[in-house]
Amino acid sequence: MAEAFVDEVLADFEVVPLTKDILRQARTKKGKDYEDLIQYFSAIHSGCEYVITRNKKGFPPIGIKLATPREFLKSFQKI
Repeated sequence: MAEAFVDEVLADFEVVPLTKDILRQARTKKGKDYEDLIQYFSAIHSGCEYVITRNKKGFPPIGIKLATPREFLKSFQKI
């Protein structure tokens, strides 16, 4: 059952790399959530357009678009 779910997710999404450099870079931003910064810098290094999150406060407001799941889905309704 878990294998089928993973296969479905991998069919629709790209897995971005996590490197030592990304982990180190995430430590350089003080006052932010470390785990969120890992996601942020992974997305930046991978050329992603968006970070989709329920809590945008943990991310720097520059370099990549931040959106809640609702905001992201609404952006498709305008098309």
